[in-house]
Amino acid sequence: MQYTCTRPQLLALVLCGCTVAVAHAGFAEIIGLSGKGDYRPDGNGAWLEAKLKVQLEPSWWVRTGPDSHMALVVAPEVQIKLAANSIFQLRKDEKTPGTTLNLRQGRAWSQSKQPSGTLKMETPSAIAAIHGTDWEMVVDAEGRSTLTVLHGSVQFGNTYGTVRVGNGEQALAEPGKAPVKRILVNPAERVQWVSAVRVEPDRYAEYRGDGQRKEVIEHIAREDWLGAESLLRSQASPLAADTLLLADLALRNANFAEARALLERGAAAYPMDGRFPAALSRLALIQGDGAGALKLAQSASERFAQTADAWLALGEAAYFEGLAKLAQSAFRRAETLDPADGRASLGLARIAIAREDLAAAYGHLAEAQKRTPQLPSLAAEQGNLATTAYQWNAARTQFDVALRQDPQDYTALSGLAQLQLRHGERDAAMETILRSNLLEPRYARTYLYRAAAHHQRGESDTALEFLRQATERDPQDPLPHLMASLVHQDRGELFAAAVEARKAKEKLPFLKSLDALAMDQKGSANIGSALSKLGMASWARYYAAESNDALWAGSHFFLADQTIGSFTKASELVQGYLTDPLALGANPRMQSLLPEPGNYLTLGARMTNSKAFGYSEPSVVVNGSHYAPFPVAWFFEGLRNELRPGQQDLDARGNAYTLALGAKPTHDVALFAFANQYVPEIERMGLLSRERITGHTRRLDAGGSLRLDPDTQVWLKLGEGSYTARTISLQSPITQDQDSSTRVLQLRTTWRAGGHEVSAGVEAATTDAGLLTRGRTLTTTTQEQDDFRLVYAQGRYALANYWSLEGGLAGIHYRKAVQSSAGSSDQTRDHALPMLGAVWRPSANVALRAAWHDWVRSNAPHSLRPTAIAGIPVDDQLTLPGGRQQRLRLQADWEMTRSSFVSAFVDARTVRNLGEAGFVLNTAQEVSDINRLRDRGTFQNGNDPERLEGQPVFAEGSLRQLGLVGNAVLGNGFAANTSVVLSDSRNTSEWFKGLPLPYLPRHRVGLGLDWSNAARLTAGATLVWRSEQLTTEYGNEIPASWDLALRMKWESTDKRWQLESWAAQMLKKAVDPTIGIAVLLRY
Repeated sequence: MQYTCTRPQLLALVLCGCTVAVAHAGFAEIIGLSGKGDYRPDGNGAWLEAKLKVQLEPSWWVRTGPDSHMALVVAPEVQIKLAANSIFQLRKDEKTPGTTLNLRQGRAWSQSKQPSGTLKMETPSAIAAIHGTDWEMVVDAEGRSTLTVLHGSVQFGNTYGTVRVGNGEQALAEPGKAPVKRILVNPAERVQWVSAVRVEPDRYAEYRGDGQRKEVIEHIAREDWLGAESLLRSQASPLAADTLLLADLALRNANFAEARALLERGAAAYPMDGRFPAALSRLALIQGDGAGALKLAQSASERFAQTADAWLALGEAAYFEGLAKLAQSAFRRAETLDPADGRASLGLARIAIAREDLAAAYGHLAEAQKRTPQLPSLAAEQGNLATTAYQWNAARTQFDVALRQDPQDYTALSGLAQLQLRHGERDAAMETILRSNLLEPRYARTYLYRAAAHHQRGESDTALEFLRQATERDPQDPLPHLMASLVHQDRGELFAAAVEARKAKEKLPFLKSLDALAMDQKGSANIGSALSKLGMASWARYYAAESNDALWAGSHFFLADQTIGSFTKASELVQGYLTDPLALGANPRMQSLLPEPGNYLTLGARMTNSKAFGYSEPSVVVNGSHYAPFPVAWFFEGLRNELRPGQQDLDARGNAYTLALGAKPTHDVALFAFANQYVPEIERMGLLSRERITGHTRRLDAGGSLRLDPDTQVWLKLGEGSYTARTISLQSPITQDQDSSTRVLQLRTTWRAGGHEVSAGVEAATTDAGLLTRGRTLTTTTQEQDDFRLVYAQGRYALANYWSLEGGLAGIHYRKAVQSSAGSSDQTRDHALPMLGAVWRPSANVALRAAWHDWVRSNAPHSLRPTAIAGIPVDDQLTLPGGRQQRLRLQADWEMTRSSFVSAFVDARTVRNLGEAGFVLNTAQEVSDINRLRDRGTFQNGNDPERLEGQPVFAEGSLRQLGLVGNAVLGNGFAANTSVVLSDSRNTSEWFKGLPLPYLPRHRVGLGLDWSNAARLTAGATLVWRSEQLTTEYGNEIPASWDLALRMKWESTDKRWQLESWAAQMLKKAVDPTIGIAVLLRY
């Protein structure tokens, strides 16, 4: 479907924008009207006919006729819906800031976020002082007032007394009597009348085209509801559709009992008409009973397999319950059974848009338009599709078309609000949200957008309230819980964030879409994020593994923080940026919840000090994003670090620059580029020598991803890195020149279907390195070349909800050639390496994992290959480039209670690095780090029991480990983590056989305690016992000792200032303590 924007359409767009901008030119505006209504400027004048967009001023009156409804938006941000036969006045308080709503007769539902006490509602028998979010007031003919509070609280009183009415409570005030309060079992039933129910005769085949009851249809077209009802009831030869349409009219007027009675009588009178049980399912859905609607629809579709309405009802109920596959199947069946009805095609389009299957969505919308050109919400969904496809002008055009067709189309308003939020039009978006929310308070998606808008304005309390209301309206959707978890994290309420994350995990199978959720570079939207910030790394990894999605950047960014090896960490990061490069522009201060443009500045300084040396690092970071004509994000960091000598004779300084760009020119194409340069100057001093080292490291990576369909993605990356260093001896004429360059090409594709997943790819990396040493009389040279080639395929097969098997094969070629003045060597490894894994979930909170991984590390700094088998990531700490690791791991994860988690593992591996004992090759570490693209945190998972203190360098060895880890929420702001790891490592090289491997103590016991409060202050302590360990493969022992690390972090209320301090190695033998401080200022 192609969209073009003509000159008249551009004018319409401008006018549409102006309409939003002047929405509150008056004190109030009529935005919704069904049936007849009137208004008058004063209490004694003539009543004038009410129409949409009429601007009302203070002291004006409005009224609704029989069988009518009216919706008003009142400045600032007050929503009112009036039922039939209501008389209502607006007043603006002159002496004090505030608004008074005067309901003289009838029924009104209202929602507001005004400050407590500034909004009042008067009735003939009482005054209500509003302190929170939404409520209903009913005034009968005798002046009795009945107040029902759904959310928040209201002070309700008169001269005889006052009561406070809270959530789920009701109060009655009669003239001359004090108000009386009572509890309601289901207060939501009281306000079901505010829902928007369309009356669509075209739903029924008898009325389509030149069908019957033309006079009835004409009455409905001019909203003469009573006339239509009278004609239907007076038919001499009633049709089944007459009863169905009468039930629709009853639903429109919120007469649910009458609608049910009509449908039940119709089902008895027409027992072979499957539309009646389908309509009963729709009634249950309108009343918020998704499970009941689904049950009724399933029964109807089984009994009336040839009735399109039964399958349509099943599709709608299943989609509401988050059962997308069942909904899709039902809509397809309905589409086949009724070629003249476009509703099933529209349902399929909604599912496709949520899955970002845009090709399918275009087709379904075209089919819906072909079948039913004037189908309600069709243009709105075309606008949603254009928004998802980043066709902003086309989206605005379609929303304008939808709102011209029906100014009360809440789906079009909700879609327009999302578009406005994406472009940073916060005020306009809030205006649009208020309209959508008022016209259909049941529509959960609008509450998500409203929560995001409030949080972006710093109103997090209000945001959380609307997220709770979104959950009430769509109980199965995990997205409100994910967003609430992010809001709580921004507020420093980590335990509340963890509770919301757990609820999201439980509902993940019913997730409709994550497209609306904004992404940051830490993967904060991952359900394990809050647990990680509380120091419970193992629990967080369990959540991340259970929710892992290779096509979602949030999984990659979060796993980058949870893995302990630098190669695996960098691999997850680059996969995340290739999947969603717009994360570069994320707000570093607050979660935006939904994508929005912006420009941000972060000034930082970090300092550490010990007896060995002092270190300082000032930095400046600029990042942001822009959404026109298509989304683009950028990141720049400049820093200078200085190392000042203490007991250690090392003086160093350097400048580092990092630049990254990301773009999504279309919805299915993502582009990413990263460049980094570090230029150091190092002076190393000893008793008899002094050296000066200069040079640079550079890295450039570029690539992208292509989403072929919702379940298929291709990643491509090219990269080049270089390193040069010149070492000059200041006491002798010896000079060393080193240089190294690495070129990388990587390609991967992933396809998934029905819980199964297959990934395949190829990678190539070549490194050329040289060393030239010159003296007075002797010059030596060394040339090295590493060639790595990889072809792999691996997959996951889901046997059932609780069983999955994984496996694959990798073809590896690694060649290491060394040529020097002293001779040459050539080592080649050609292997076909298998990988196997299995996961068994005997219950919802237990996962048993097993993985065998035969792996050769690339000479590239990262890889596009999947980093984990069966949820167990590769641990590259022992393996150098070109090294081979064979590893078997068994792991059990158990979420014992809502506040405790235990993980146990058995791990066995053998490692063979390149080179010989004492002369190990490829020991240089990558300096140009893609991790510079984000805030790294000082003590990320500091008590991870498998994290080593240094980089082991050895030729070959074996390791056997047994570990037990526990995480627990203790209450009162405390969380604890404990761990015990027993290791048996052996060097298996000829020269050092039997020695332990470096940095692997035989016994490690850890205890961590973290504390946080709502004042954004967190503190933690980690106490670790390590037995003796070596630092090299030939010795240099570190004695057994305790190690204590302390850390503290504070953020200001607006999160502009962040202060972090720490002290490490407090009890460690033969090592001096290190203390540090880091400060960030964000704009």
